Amino acid sequence: PKITLTYAQTFDGFIALPGQQLAISSPQSMVLTHALRATHDAILVGVQTIICDNPSLSTRFVDYGPPPDRITPPSQPRPVILDSHLRCPLNAKVLSRNPFIFTTTTPSTHSNSWDALIQAGAQPITINSDSTHRVDIVSALEYLHSHNIHSVMIEGGSQVIKECLSNPMLPIHSLIVTVSPMFLG
Repeated sequence: PKITLTYAQTFDGFIALPGQQLAISSPQSMVLTHALRATHDAILVGVQTIICDNPSLSTRFVDYGPPPDRITPPSQPRPVILDSHLRCPLNAKVLSRNPFIFTTTTPSTHSNSWDALIQAGAQPITINSDSTHRVDIVSALEYLHSHNIHSVMIEGGSQVIKECLSNPMLPIHSLIVTVSPMFLG
C-alpha cells in the first residue's frame, strides 16, 4: 500500500519521553493530522501508543465545510495496531472501531487475551516476527494490502517510527514531520 509516515518532534529530536504522553503538536498540526487521516484507508500505531495515549485514531477534527457546500465525510480509516504480545488494554477507545491487531502470538498461546480482544471488537491476526521478535511490519502491510487497504498512515510511536526509518524493505511514499519549538533534552 501507499505509506505515509508522520510524526511530531521537538527541536532537539524528541517525540516523547519514555512511557509518557507528551503534547508536542499544536492545534493546527492536529487538524492537519486529522485531515491526512481522512485520506487514508488505515492508521497504524504500535501498542505502546495505545497504552500511553489511548487514542481513538479517528478523523474527528476535520472540518468538512458549512452547508450547502459541505463535503461528505469519508469513512473513518481502519485502526491497525502492532502488538507482538497482545498487551492492548481491553478498555482502549480504539477497540470500538474494529482494529486489526497484528501479533506474533497465536490463539493457543494467549487464548484469554485473544478471546477478550475479539469480544471487545478487535481482529487479532498472527503475523511473522522480525529479527527482534517484533511484528514484521512489512508482512503486516502486505496483509493489509491483500485485504483492500491501499493507503496506510503510520503515526508511531517511537519504536514503530524507528523501524520504518531504518527498514530498507519498507517503501515510505510520504514523510511528514512536524517540528515543535520546544526542547526536551
